[in-house]
Amino acid sequence: MSLVNITPDTDGTTLTLRIQGESNDPLPAFSGTVEYGQIQGTIDNFQEINVQNQLINAPASVLAPAMLIFRYS
Repeated sequence: MSLVNITPDTDGTTLTLRIQGESNDPLPAFSGTVEYGQIQGTIDNFQEINVQNQLINAPASVLAPAMLIFRYS
């Protein structure tokens, strides 16, 4: 999993979440929740603010290696 194409925009930041298997096997179907927002404070004492979440559902991949890309703003 990696974040790529991270760029500022008028609403904050736009980025791509890339999910890729470690092997050459196809990815199984999966679902998950992506949470994003802001962190305010220090490493030892922080608050998460303006947190949003989005459910993702990915079908099983028939191609190997498989990569899924989700774009967020």
